[in-house]
Amino acid sequence: MSEIVTIRARRADDWAGVYEIYSHEHVARRSLRVLYPSPDAVREAVAKVDETLHALVAVIAQPDRSERVAGLLDLQTSKWHRRKHVASLHLAVHPDYQDVAGEALMAAALDLADSWLGLRRVELDVFTDDAPAIALYEKCGFTREVTVRRYAIRDGDFADAFVMARINERLGGRRKAEGSPTGFLGSPRAKERPQVVVRGQRLSDVEALYEMYNTSSAYAGTMGVPYRSLDDIRRMMEHPHEGFYPLVAEVDGRVVGSSGISFMFGRRKYVAGVGMIVHPDYQGVGVGTALMRAAVDMTQNWSEIRRLELEVYPDNLHAIALYEKFGFEHEGCLRDYGFQNGFYIDALKMARLFD
Repeated sequence: MSEIVTIRARRADDWAGVYEIYSHEHVARRSLRVLYPSPDAVREAVAKVDETLHALVAVIAQPDRSERVAGLLDLQTSKWHRRKHVASLHLAVHPDYQDVAGEALMAAALDLADSWLGLRRVELDVFTDDAPAIALYEKCGFTREVTVRRYAIRDGDFADAFVMARINERLGGRRKAEGSPTGFLGSPRAKERPQVVVRGQRLSDVEALYEMYNTSSAYAGTMGVPYRSLDDIRRMMEHPHEGFYPLVAEVDGRVVGSSGISFMFGRRKYVAGVGMIVHPDYQGVGVGTALMRAAVDMTQNWSEIRRLELEVYPDNLHAIALYEKFGFEHEGCLRDYGFQNGFYIDALKMARLFD
């Protein structure tokens, strides 16, 4: 008789079953988990309350009326206001229950996403050689969008991954036509190239960053929103996330550009992400070039980074040209990545690999 799988919300007392799954080498090879996880760390993570996380488990009743956790799925909604229509999906199933738990968890998660959370985009990462997982995701409507080179360390070497996504077209939301301009193409006003000085960010830069973050080109080309408050920006500067290193660019003592390098951790510690904004009065005069040169130098020559990655909107032609000049290559297009000026908008994934 086939075993009956029940899907329910994860509870704090599920930690032992979750630990058993995370401890399995087969699961570590198909995810970003590490071998020999700490039981205490797993217990703490399972008990943690996160309003943006929808955690499901697949359980199978045992003869003694207890439940065995056969698999788990996390549906993590985005923290960004302009990506509230997006969630990332993470699936882990015990090898003994691959055939029964995976499909049941996926069906439940996608019903939650479509029918109750109103999500437009659900995305996930999967190693390119994980054929069973890819087949399951494709069966559930996911398509491959990006090939992420050197995604993570596995078996002592770099392994590539696909970004796959499922778009819920039934929501009927507006979607910007491919190639339709948003107006953020850069419009340099200065005629001469000034001397640009790049340095580390300090708290006294808050007023200058407040001015930049509230320009239309800044929030059009990033995940920012209009009307950012000075207090919000100050809090962001005082409490940066772990592994984040901010830089600023000065012209004649005025802060006119900002960039941030986000260093990853665990099996992706050889990867960093980079993003930047430039004041509209100083676009096209070398500020972005100076910031990118510093970011590349910092990651290539002063760390163990082997992959530097970023996302950029397809109509931000000047930014794309700058990234290409620094050796970034196109890896794919992320559909309906963000929300911009009343429309869902795609983003390009680009990366530069270091030898």
